[in-house]
Amino acid sequence: ETPQKKSFLDRYVALCRLNVPTFSIGWVHKGKEVLALHMKSIQITCSRVPFAAQKVELDVGHLQADHFVQGEIPVILNRKHEYAATKKVKSKLKSAINISVTKEITVTHRRFKIPTFSRVHVALAPHWVNLEIAVFIQLIEVARADGLINSTQ
Repeated sequence: ETPQKKSFLDRYVALCRLNVPTFSIGWVHKGKEVLALHMKSIQITCSRVPFAAQKVELDVGHLQADHFVQGEIPVILNRKHEYAATKKVKSKLKSAINISVTKEITVTHRRFKIPTFSRVHVALAPHWVNLEIAVFIQLIEVARADGLINSTQ
């Protein structure tokens, strides 16, 4: 006897889906931008899996970090081998970052509700990092000036 095929709606019911084409956030110090993080093709999906589990998935198509301090190359972080001319490394990921979390049930223990996760999956496409030591030192100094890092004597 063959098992009966379940339809998509029987397996997953999408509760919400949020698409953001482009999102950029910057770090400004004394009126000048110092660092910027750019993300493209962001998709957040919340769905319900059978037996009352919940699944949240974050998918980012492209991730790039740029600096605006004195340095040779302005890009700190970028996806590697994204374009057809540089596909030497085979990557099956279409996205720069994919994070998927499946939450089963919430267990109550002594007045505390503890979520139980059956699966946490993080996939990261190859990226390259360019961090010149002079750029790194300048960013540390700006972070100290902004109070993000405590100076030690």
